[in-house]
Amino acid sequence: LPLYCAVEQAQSGLSECTVRVYTELFLASLPTPDFSMPYNVITFTCTILALFFGRIFNLLTRDFVVLKPAEA
Repeated sequence: LPLYCAVEQAQSGLSECTVRVYTELFLASLPTPDFSMPYNVITFTCTILALFFGRIFNLLTRDFVVLKPAEA
């Protein structure tokens, strides 16, 4: 069963027509919301915030030391 069918008639006025049939394979199915989506959003957001905080905390607490090359 096609999900969408379009019939187009030729502009030249002839009795020719074009039929386009779109099946489920060619249509993009949208995600349907369920009760686990808020959990996924909260988990993803917390992960991004933890990675950001970890990088900033690491930069603020690290001691940068300049090493001189050893003489041979």
